Amino acid sequence: MKMAKATDEEWEKVMQFVNELDDKVNSNGGYVENDDLGSWVRNNMPPMMRVCYGYRVLVDNCCDPTSDVLEFKPELARLLAGA
Repeated sequence: MKMAKATDEEWEKVMQFVNELDDKVNSNGGYVENDDLGSWVRNNMPPMMRVCYGYRVLVDNCCDPTSDVLEFKPELARLLAGA
């Protein structure tokens, strides 16, 4: 099964959303009209950022830049196949 690779524009849009959400929750001393929502966002922001940035690091370093799906760079695929 292959998964479509996010475009640069899609990744940037997600990162912009995450950063804006973080800014909104942490502005005014972290006050959010809905305390449960603010708490939920603050608690989930670190893993969300780690996943987003981790995805980008893996794509940039391991994925075939010519492919629209998540697959290894040809040289990595050959090494993993033992060729």
